[in-house]
Amino acid sequence: MLVPPEPDTTARSRRSGRPGSVSNCATGRGKFLIGIAQSSSPPSAPAADANLSLRFILKTRYQEEIDRAGLSSCSTRRYGEELDSRGAPELPSLSKASPPLPQPRFANSHQYFWDQTRERSKQTAPRAGRRRVSLGAQAMARFDPYENNGGTCVAVAGADYCVVAADTRLSVGYSILSRDHSKIAQLADKCVLASSGFQGDIKALQKNLAAKELVYEHNHNKKMSCPAMAQLLSNTLYYKRFFPYYAFNVLGGLDSQGKGCVFTYDAVGSYERTGYSAQGTGAALMMPVLDNQLKSPSPLLLPARDAVTPLSESEAVDLVKDVFASATERDIYTGDRLEIVVINSSGTHREYIELRKD
Repeated sequence: MLVPPEPDTTARSRRSGRPGSVSNCATGRGKFLIGIAQSSSPPSAPAADANLSLRFILKTRYQEEIDRAGLSSCSTRRYGEELDSRGAPELPSLSKASPPLPQPRFANSHQYFWDQTRERSKQTAPRAGRRRVSLGAQAMARFDPYENNGGTCVAVAGADYCVVAADTRLSVGYSILSRDHSKIAQLADKCVLASSGFQGDIKALQKNLAAKELVYEHNHNKKMSCPAMAQLLSNTLYYKRFFPYYAFNVLGGLDSQGKGCVFTYDAVGSYERTGYSAQGTGAALMMPVLDNQLKSPSPLLLPARDAVTPLSESEAVDLVKDVFASATERDIYTGDRLEIVVINSSGTHREYIELRKD
């Protein structure tokens, strides 16, 4: 292997940059070697030619690194003098695996500071943009025209009566807005509507039904029956199916034969006549108890049976009180006071009982 000669350390050879001169520079984290060592005799072997070619490649690459970093000739000469006093490092040979070449750093602290600041801004700018988009998406997701004000409604139909009950708590989240808000509206002489959900939509729905019932009474000179009101309520809800009333309704009363009837609804007008039903936040707690106590026959059984409960009127009222007392212990949106409306052949009457207030 051809051993490189000692570098020329004279000031003239360093300044001139002629072949045979060595100029070294180092920054805070890297060192640069610029130069080419010229052999005392022309190469006479392939290994010597390869070693010389490697030196030329190293010089070209490090010169490009120095030009890219923006080092001036003065700084190059200063760092070269500093390294020349300690001796130039040995060039790698072809017989060994060469270590990775040092990456160029910045010439001064100001340039390093501004380039690092620019890099940090490039890295953080997309994150800030994504954060703004995510916050906007969350703001759009938070927009909701509806709000569930809680509460539970129950209706039980008997052979000649119907019991409709609902609590009087009006709440939003963990805040109680009112402890004495009625959820029951009487639409006709023998027809009562109990609703749970968004109270704004409930009030609008009740006013709409009351206006249509008044028009019906003027046109036909009689009150609307409970089955007719059930169909009217279904049509009204279905008419608003694309922007529905956020109201879950239970309609109870007496039909034209004097039997109790209960109609349960979803938000878009699908309804069913049953012997009992529950709607609202506490419905999932009440329905298992009602199923166990009333055991209404399945509508799939043939021949069809009357959808009425076997209990008497007083037993049905006691059952309604029990299920509300139980649900109040588990549902924070149900409580304060229970309003019970009993509809029978003699008319309607109301009674109230106290529930938990916490």
